[in-house]
Amino acid sequence: MMSIYDRLIDSLSGYAVPYEDHPQLSTRDFEYDHPLTGIENDPIVNVDNLSFNINTIEDLSLDEIVKIYDELVIASALTLIREYDEDDRTELFTYYKGRKNQYNDKKIPRTSAIYLRNLKNHVNSVLYKIKAKQKEERATELLPTLEKFLEIHKKGNPKLYPDWLKLNFKEMRWGELYVQPIINLEKLLESGDNIKKAKNTRDFVSRIWNRLVNANSSNYDARQKSVSVKTTYVLFEDFDSYVKNVVNKKIKPEIKNIDRGKECVHSIVFRYRKKLEDIEVQIHPRYKSECTQGWNRLDTYYFEQEIEDILSNYGWVKGVNYETSTYRD
Repeated sequence: MMSIYDRLIDSLSGYAVPYEDHPQLSTRDFEYDHPLTGIENDPIVNVDNLSFNINTIEDLSLDEIVKIYDELVIASALTLIREYDEDDRTELFTYYKGRKNQYNDKKIPRTSAIYLRNLKNHVNSVLYKIKAKQKEERATELLPTLEKFLEIHKKGNPKLYPDWLKLNFKEMRWGELYVQPIINLEKLLESGDNIKKAKNTRDFVSRIWNRLVNANSSNYDARQKSVSVKTTYVLFEDFDSYVKNVVNKKIKPEIKNIDRGKECVHSIVFRYRKKLEDIEVQIHPRYKSECTQGWNRLDTYYFEQEIEDILSNYGWVKGVNYETSTYRD
C-alpha cells in the first residue's frame, strides 16, 4: 500500500514535462529563494517552525492540523511566472512566486509549487474527515434529545402532527440530521387533510430545532459545530401497495367504464414527485390521440370532471391531496 507521501509524489508525474525546472537556462541571475523550495524531497515538512510527517499527520491534534493548514494556505498563495530569453523572448521555463507574508516575491520551482498545492489539499481533506467524525458523534448524541423534544412538542401541538404523518430522522454525511416526512396514504385520505401539512410540519421542526442549537448563527465556527436539522423529500409508506390494490383494481376500471373511457383513455398517471420544496401527487389521464381529435375544451372538462367524481369517492380531492400537473422530476 502506497504511503501518503508516495501518492503525492506519484501525482507529480504528469506535471514535469514540458515545463521542467531549469533555472540554469535563465539569461539573468536566477535563484529559487522560497523557503519551501524542494518540499517534495522529504515526507517530513517544515513550515514556519511547524514540523510534521505527512504520513502520520492524522495522529496530530485537530488544533495542530488547523495551524499547519493555515500556514500551508499562506505558503501556497502563488503566481505563475514565465521565464523568457532576454534576447529573442522565447519561453524557457515556468516557475511561481509567493504572494503573502514572508513568502511574498519568493521564487519556487514549478514541481515544488504543485506538490505544495497538493499537500495543502490533502491536509484540508484530513481536517474535513476529522471534523465530520466529531460532528457525527455530536449528532448521534443529540438524536435522542431531538426525538424527546418532538414527543413533548407533539403533546402541546397535536394539530401539527396528524396521525397519518411520521417523522423519520436519519444521519447523513457531515453529521447533519435530516428529517424525512413519511405519509400513510390510507390515513391521509380518510382525514381529508391537505397533503402540504406534511411539508409545513417538516419545515417547522427544522426551523425550531435549528434556532435551539444556533445552527443559523452568523458566526461560521458556531454553525460548523452545531448539529442542524435539514429537510428531505416526502415518502409514502404504502404508495406502491395502494396503486396495486386500489388504483389498478378499482379506480382505473371505474374510469375505463366512463362513456368513451375505454376507447379514449390510454392510461392513468398515478405518481408522486420527490421534490424537496413541495409535495405533489399527480393523477391525470393520458388520452389516445385518434379518439380525442375533434374534442373541444368542454368535452375534456366534462370527461375529467367524471374522473374527479370517481377519485373523490376514494378520498382524493384536487388541490388538496393531488394535482393534475404533468411535470416530471
